[in-house]
Amino acid sequence: MKRIINNPGNLTDESLDMTTNKVRAIILNDLYITIVDYENVLMLPGGKVEYGENEREALTRELKEELGLDICNYKVIPFVEYNHYLHNYPSKNGEVINKLVTTKYFIVKTGNKIDLSKNNLTESEKNQTFIAFNKSILFIDSLINNYNSNNPRWPYFEKELKDILCELKIVFKELFEDAAREAVQDPDSWKMIPDTAVYIDNDNVIRLIKSDKKVADYSWS
Repeated sequence: MKRIINNPGNLTDESLDMTTNKVRAIILNDLYITIVDYENVLMLPGGKVEYGENEREALTRELKEELGLDICNYKVIPFVEYNHYLHNYPSKNGEVINKLVTTKYFIVKTGNKIDLSKNNLTESEKNQTFIAFNKSILFIDSLINNYNSNNPRWPYFEKELKDILCELKIVFKELFEDAAREAVQDPDSWKMIPDTAVYIDNDNVIRLIKSDKKVADYSWS
């Protein structure tokens, strides 16, 4: 499992107020990925590893709660461990703390569309805004970049989500290319693309540029 360390504040272990372990799932269904909008923050489905749980048990519990998805018989592939040092993090109780969140991301591949109506949310999730939806991978970048949130924790989640999706694009480059080609060939899908959409995956730049609902430029470089 690849390990990523994000520590822009150069925090040391001695300066941390708390540490948390989490698990999240990258659920791929053809050209779609499942996203959660919770308390005006976008994230991948999953959550905290509770005391006495291993990572697979925590992921199974969280996905059953949030999505109504039982992954007991699904292939779950370890993907990335993300160590996020949160400097001056605004916690839910109003305190500003230094925190390390270690999140292990797993890829869950399914050929079936997720029925998001079968969730079993916790009382906390029911009392807050919690929405899960499937989004074409072609429009994920646009969704994140145009997302408006008044939640002070969103910038921290935004950075992590972008980093994970960047890793995903590198590993599943062909999947993203297929999505782009499909959008160009499908008039209805093409209408949904912003006037200018740019998708970057470190090694390659995938460019889709639309003008008057027609392809002005389509290139791989």
